[in-house]
Amino acid sequence: MFKVNAFLAGLFLLLGSVKLISQEDGQPGLVTDRPDLTESAYIIPTGKFQIETGFIFEGDKEQNVKEENFSLFTTLFRYGVNDYFELRLGSSLNRQKTTIDSESENYFGISYVEAGMKIEMVEAHGNVPQIAFLTHVIIPESGKKEFAPGYLTPSLALAVEHELNGIFSLGYNLGVVWNGINAKTAGKYSVALGIGFSEKLGGFIETYGYFPQDEQGINILDLGLTYLIKNNLQIDVSGGIGLSRVAPDYFGNAGMSWRIPN
Repeated sequence: MFKVNAFLAGLFLLLGSVKLISQEDGQPGLVTDRPDLTESAYIIPTGKFQIETGFIFEGDKEQNVKEENFSLFTTLFRYGVNDYFELRLGSSLNRQKTTIDSESENYFGISYVEAGMKIEMVEAHGNVPQIAFLTHVIIPESGKKEFAPGYLTPSLALAVEHELNGIFSLGYNLGVVWNGINAKTAGKYSVALGIGFSEKLGGFIETYGYFPQDEQGINILDLGLTYLIKNNLQIDVSGGIGLSRVAPDYFGNAGMSWRIPN
């Protein structure tokens, strides 16, 4: 159960629709795809390179089975090719521990390598929201066999973002992911309400989930904070709980995003 949860969550690495857009010396503000799971509908500026990294800890216990997963350096690299298109590459270093009664089993290694792109479809203006299309594919056997699928594992998503006013924004995703084992898919949704407390401090509350074929759905609630240290450097922290039986009981997430050049 936990392996399935961790695998599905990893399909959308370091994610987020919450954004802090500030201006310093005429430079565009930083827009990130972390720490929440809802992908932003915005792409990064042309010629910019962005690194979004951090760690995630998940815990789950059911009867005599306890499972823990720690993902270190869960990293997404993003490059702005032009005004409408960005390239993406992600991976992480995972440690997974399963304890049944007093017997434990541990796995440690590279999760997998995921490549993708984000394409701007509609630019926000007036009451029209920002809309983007994302596609990713996990490269087969690109990590430790306990984490990496044996087949190409694509995912597709539509990201929409509304600027409600100067304080609130609403982002949501609808998509589908393949499981890398057979031809079965899982529907994916997420909705995040972003709050700008100031030019540097932001927050969000979010719900998201997956609905695999022939399996129970996974639903999660999380919230977090972001802080813009500089125009091109942001830190974040978040946490959440599972809302369904097959979801992780809890998780914590912390990291940073850095855009170069400034």
